[in-house]
Amino acid sequence: MRRLDLAHSDRARSDGDSVGRFMAVCGPGDRLLGAHILGPHAGEMIHELAYVVSSRGRLSELSKLVHVYPTLSTSIGQLASESSFDNARRFGWLARLSRLGETVRFRSTRAT
Repeated sequence: MRRLDLAHSDRARSDGDSVGRFMAVCGPGDRLLGAHILGPHAGEMIHELAYVVSSRGRLSELSKLVHVYPTLSTSIGQLASESSFDNARRFGWLARLSRLGETVRFRSTRAT
C-alpha cells in the first residue's frame, strides 16, 4: 500500500483544498491492484489509475507519463515516481557491483 497526502500537492495547497489522500494497493512486482483517491476532483483523476488496474500494469509505469504542473494529478505522478525509486533502490547492489567491475577492468588494462 502506497499513500500520498494531498498536502504534498502544490495545486491543492494553492486552492486551499489540501485535505485528502491518494492510495495505491500494489501486489507482487509493483502490480497495481486497486486505488483510492479521497479529496476534491477525485472523479477527474481516478481514470488514470483505473486504466493501469484494468490493464494489469505496474504503478511505476505511470512515472513515465507527463503530468502537467501544477495540477492535482501531479500527485499521481509523484506516487508512481516514489514507487519507481523504491524499486530501483532494491537494485543498488547491482550498480555497485558494476562499478567494482569497471574498476577491476581499468586496473587490469592499465597493468598491461
